[in-house]
Amino acid sequence: MFRMELRAAMAAMGLASAQGSVWVVDPAGMPGFDFLDLQAGIDAAAPGDVVLVRTGTFPRLALDGKGITNAAELGADVRVSFRSGPQPSFVANVPASEVTVLRGLRPSTDYCSSWFGPPALRIEGCDGPVWIEDCAIEGHGPEALRVVDAALVAMQRCAVTGTNGKFGGVGGWPAGAGLTIEGGFVSAYESTFTGGDGLGAFVSRPHIVSAEAGADACAIEDGSLVAVGCAFRGGAGGNGAPHPWVPGACLSPAAGGNGLSLGAGAPSVYVADSTAQGGAGGTSPCSVSAPSGSDIVASTGAVVPMAGLPARPSTTSPVREGQALVTTIATDPDSYDLALWAYSPDVEPVRRSSRCSS
Repeated sequence: MFRMELRAAMAAMGLASAQGSVWVVDPAGMPGFDFLDLQAGIDAAAPGDVVLVRTGTFPRLALDGKGITNAAELGADVRVSFRSGPQPSFVANVPASEVTVLRGLRPSTDYCSSWFGPPALRIEGCDGPVWIEDCAIEGHGPEALRVVDAALVAMQRCAVTGTNGKFGGVGGWPAGAGLTIEGGFVSAYESTFTGGDGLGAFVSRPHIVSAEAGADACAIEDGSLVAVGCAFRGGAGGNGAPHPWVPGACLSPAAGGNGLSLGAGAPSVYVADSTAQGGAGGTSPCSVSAPSGSDIVASTGAVVPMAGLPARPSTTSPVREGQALVTTIATDPDSYDLALWAYSPDVEPVRRSSRCSS
C-alpha cells in the first residue's frame, strides 16, 4: 500500500479565492452561535457560504436554488428527523456554477404513526454537483435517498438504509429501498446501501397480514452509477406463519430484495472493489422458504466491472482557519494517480510539498 500525505494551512485559503461567510447553528445557544435552527441558517446563507452545525436534532432541511455547505462540526451529532407532511428534506435546483455539500448529517424520517411517507432525503433537478459526505441516511418511506435528474451526486463514506416493513394499522407497509435513481449521475465511494427487511406474516385481529418482500439496496430506473469500494445488500424477505383459522394452511414467506436492480431506462453501472448481495428469502414452519433476492438483476442496461485498485483519499474535515488540513491518498504502488487540489469548486493541480511513504 502506498500513501501520500498533503498538508496545507487553512489560513492560506483566503489568499487563493474569496471565501463565503460561516454561519454557526447551535440549538443550545452556546457562545459563537448565529442561529438556533438549521433551516434559519440555510435560509440566511448566500451561495458559497458554510453553515456549520453543532449537536442537535432538527425537523427538516430544505435547500432550493443555491449552492452552500452544510457541515456538522467535528464530533457533533447532527440529526435531521422529518416527522410529518408530504415534503421530505430535499436539495433542489442547484445552479450549474455552484456546489452544495452535506457533510456529517443524519437525515431520517421518523413518524409518530406508521404512515408510509416520503424518503429521508430527495435530490432533484440539480445542474450543479451535490456532495454528500460522512452521512447516515435512513428512510421510512419507499426509499431512504431518492435522486431525480441530478447532474452529479457524489457520495463518500455514507450509510444509506431503507427501513424495515411494519404494520400500518390495517395492513403491512413495504420495506424501503436504500437508494433509487431516476435520472442523473451518482458517484459513490466507500458507502453502504441496504434495503429494509420485509414484514413477517402475522395476525392482528381482525386482520391477517401477509409477509412482505425485502427491499432492493439500490434501484436504478435510468441514469448512471459509479461505485468504488461500496456494498449493496438487499433486505431479507418476511417470514411466513401458519394460518390462524384454516388447519394445515400457511401464510407464505416472501422473497428477499435485490442488491442492484436495473430498470427499463437502460441505466449504466460501473463498479470497482464493490459487492452486491441479494437478501435472504423468508422462511416458514409450514412451507418451503421463499427465494433469495438476486445480487444483480437487470431489465435493461448493464453492470460493468472496472479493473485495478482505485485510489482511496481521506481528509480531516471540516477544519477552521488556522487549523491543519491533512489529506491521505492510499493506492496501489504500481498505479499512476493524479492529485488535484481546490480551495473552491475551481480545481487546480497541487502545488504544495508532499510527503510519501510506503
